[in-house]
Amino acid sequence: MTVQNFMSMSEEEKAEALLKGRLAGVREDEWHTILLYKMDSFYVEVYYRNGLRQPSSFRPSTSKDLLELYYNAYLN
Repeated sequence: MTVQNFMSMSEEEKAEALLKGRLAGVREDEWHTILLYKMDSFYVEVYYRNGLRQPSSFRPSTSKDLLELYYNAYLN
């Protein structure tokens, strides 16, 4: 699967596709819990608004620089 394939999916299809990925990290900001999934050749951040169980957005990325955010969250 490519980033382009993922972006063309519906929200439900994206959520289902993540079941084939691997959870790679968790971090929080003031309003969200953010889960990072490793897919075939990219990462996907899944934003959950605090207190809700349904994802509010999916943000794919091919940058490994994203991992630093999760590493820093792990250290703190």
